[in-house]
Amino acid sequence: MTEYADSTSKPRFDAAKLNFVAAQAAAAAVKQLNPCDVRERVLALLDDAADTFFSTPAPSLGALAQKLENYWGEELFADDGEAKHKRIIVGDIRRLERVHAGLEEPDANGGMDPVRIASDWTGALHAYTQCDRSAKLQAQLLSKPAPDLYAVLKKLELFWRDLTDRAANLILGDLRRFATSQPH
Repeated sequence: MTEYADSTSKPRFDAAKLNFVAAQAAAAAVKQLNPCDVRERVLALLDDAADTFFSTPAPSLGALAQKLENYWGEELFADDGEAKHKRIIVGDIRRLERVHAGLEEPDANGGMDPVRIASDWTGALHAYTQCDRSAKLQAQLLSKPAPDLYAVLKKLELFWRDLTDRAANLILGDLRRFATSQPH
């Protein structure tokens, strides 16, 4: 697994994730209760744990994928085009993690040809940027495997237009950090 040199340690990230998961479980247990002091404190604890989890820099691409999976939660399992694109984005990150870890072909790319991945992505991006930027062309672009982290970043930026959500912005910051630290 590719590790990145910054102030984040894997144990620190893992502790933030564990606290977030525990807070989610506690919140689920009290969610059905009538409003009361304990319920409100547990929900506030979930907010704090979520903020800590998403603001703790991911120490690896796998950790970044975990952040996205937690951010999207059950939405990943919906049976619609948006959920499909979310699953593809998470899959892109997991596949690129294998590539950056130095796994041999075809294991790293799941049997996909990296030259074809890059060619298909470039063609879809060109069609999207040179035409009317229609929803159909955007969906085609989001459906293509990303050849590199910059492509994943582009997908998330398209997916999260006009983004004001703090957690999503922190995820994008992690991805930008990984993209700029990788050779293209």
